[in-house]
Parts: sequence; C-alpha cells; structure tokens
Amino acid sequence: MNNIVGQPVSGTDYFERDIITRLIYRRLDSGSNLFMAAPRRVGKTSIMYHLRDNPKEGYAFIYLATESIDDAELYFKRLFDALLNSEVVSRKVKASEKSKGIFEVITDKVKKIGAFGVEIELQSKTEEKYSDIFLELMKKLDNEHVRIVMMIDEFPSTVENIHKKNGETAAVHFLKLNRTIRQESSGGIQFIYTGSIGLPAIVNRLNTPESINDLNQVEIPPLSPEDGKLFIEKLLNSAKVPYESTAIDYLLEKINWLMPFFIQLSVQELVDLYDQNKTKINSEVVDRAFDRICNRRNNTHFDSYYNRLRDAFSEEDYQLALEILNIIAERNKLSKETLFEQLQSKGEQRDINAVIESLEYDGYINLQDGHYTFNSPILQLWWNKYIRV
Repeated sequence: MNNIVGQPVSGTDYFERDIITRLIYRRLDSGSNLFMAAPRRVGKTSIMYHLRDNPKEGYAFIYLATESIDDAELYFKRLFDALLNSEVVSRKVKASEKSKGIFEVITDKVKKIGAFGVEIELQSKTEEKYSDIFLELMKKLDNEHVRIVMMIDEFPSTVENIHKKNGETAAVHFLKLNRTIRQESSGGIQFIYTGSIGLPAIVNRLNTPESINDLNQVEIPPLSPEDGKLFIEKLLNSAKVPYESTAIDYLLEKINWLMPFFIQLSVQELVDLYDQNKTKINSEVVDRAFDRICNRRNNTHFDSYYNRLRDAFSEEDYQLALEILNIIAERNKLSKETLFEQLQSKGEQRDINAVIESLEYDGYINLQDGHYTFNSPILQLWWNKYIRV
C-alpha cells in the first residue's frame, strides 16, 4: 500500500471502508438517490473509485467530476455522453432488445462503436435540449439486468458556478430540474452526488430546500480507532519503517480526527524522519513529526480549507466565517455562549447560526458538550500558524 497524500487512490492503495460501502449499498438497494456529505480530502472520491472498480453483482457505477461546469445544458450533455459511452450501456443494448429500443426512440440513431459503447446523433432540426433527452431516458430506462449509478463529484460547485454565471433563477431551475429527473425516473439510473461545499447550505441560500429533500444523505465519518491503527500499520509496514506499538496509539490521540488525509500526512512525516535518522518510531518521533506537519512545504495540502470558504459563502459571510474560525483556533475550546458574545460585541448582525452550521457541515468545527473546537488539531495548528491574524 503506497502512501499517496492529498490525491484519490484506487486498487491496492485504497484502505477498505466496509461500513461506508455497506451503508451506500443499503441506500441504493432501497432505490434512494444519495448525497455523500464530506469536506475535501476525507476520501469520498477514493470511495467512489472503489465502487466503480469493484461493483457488487447487479450494479455498474459511472464516475464524473463536474466542478468546472457552469452551464446546465453542458452538465446534462456530459452526463449523457458519459452514460452512453460507458461499457454498461453497451452491454445493455446488446443484452436487451427493450433497452436497445429505448435508446433508438430517444436518439433516433444508435450506432455501436467497437465493443464498448454507443454513439448518438441528434437531429439538428429538432434542436432538442440534453436535459429533455436525459429526462426522457430516465423515464423509460428500468434496472433490468443492471442498476446504473451515476456518481457526480462536486455537484454543489456546479450549482454555485451556474449561480455566479447566470443568476439565482438559473441555479434554482437547475436544482429543480435535477429533482424532477430523479422523481420521474423508472429506476434504471440512480445518482450519488458529492461535494466539499455543503449542498444544504447552498440551497438554503437560494431558498429552495425542497429541491434536494428527496436525497438520502450519507455522511463519511472518521475511521474508528481500530481502523485508524490498522491503516497506519499498513502504511508503515509497506514503507518498511519499524515502530513501537505505543507510538501508534499516541499518534492516533494526536491526530484525533481520524480522516485518511491527516493519517497519511502524519505517516509521510514519520517515514521522512526515519529515512533521515533511522530511529524507530516512538512517541518522541511522533512529536517531531507533528512539529513538521505544518511546515510551509505542506501548504498546498491545506490551502483548499482556506480557499473554499470563498466558494461556500458570500463575501460578508466569508468574513464572518474567518472571524469564527480565528476565535476558535486561538481559544482552542470555546463555549457557544462565549463565541456568540464575542461576535456580537464586535457588532456582528449577520446570521451567525447559519454560518456556524455551514462550518460544522463542511468539517471545520464541531460542538461537543456545549463547546466548539476544531475537528482536526492538525488543521488548527496550520490555521493558527498561517491564517489567524
């Protein structure tokens, strides 16, 4: 198992997360469409790669990243192209006259391309929209033989892009159109949407919560202490780095929020230290590794936590979010009452609760026993060093 920091992994580099996989299949088996909620760098794309590459019988997964798309029709064209050029559709067309007939009715022309996929040619004179065609396909295609799941990565970013380019009305229409497509589906295609920006926060700002109330939300939790320990041991063993068992337990305590990214980054520093000094990993080496984690060379791994706040908030709410994170980072642990008092004493009149809720949803902070803290001590260390003023 290679230690690949900050990038999606697949194959033997993927650490199996059985609980999440089983949960996703339970939801899909019931016919649900899902929103997989997770901040950046917590492994959601790797989970989707794993589903795509290792589907259970009766399922086929198609992965598509839409973060850069800012037009509704381009979005549906990309979905349409990915679907119709996929191996699963080619198999459906070959295996079922019914499926073949559906594609012929919708596209007018269906041509096989080699062994994998189909090509469509839309009659230009009809000037049909891809959204209309996709809706018609969803209405007619059933899950005979195989259930197709389209995994749309960074869907909330697409909504935000459309909002910024074409305005609120266009963004609301796009959300409602997606809901209509899901609602009128015959079950042949299901969706898993993901995003590092909180989709509920976006739809609330657009005042259209009903546009996603049919989605079943799946949250990606941190690894359990047992899985976290196993993951660390696999990474260190693969790198042929010796360690004391107590050092692994100590490392888990220091990481605290056991998301794969923070584990991988910590192990990377441990391996580098061993390579330099050939010292068996112990608690002292773990402390030295933590001192190095927030070195400027790792800023590229953390910058997204700062930069994506501008994508998630308006300019006014962005400034409030920074203030909230700065206060909590400085104080380490802060009661809800004290936080509100500090913000209100500075004349803050905006919806503090809404911004805090978004920061919790996006994985920055959490509320436990009436006190706010950073989820990740590592992120807090970095924030204090480079962001808080």
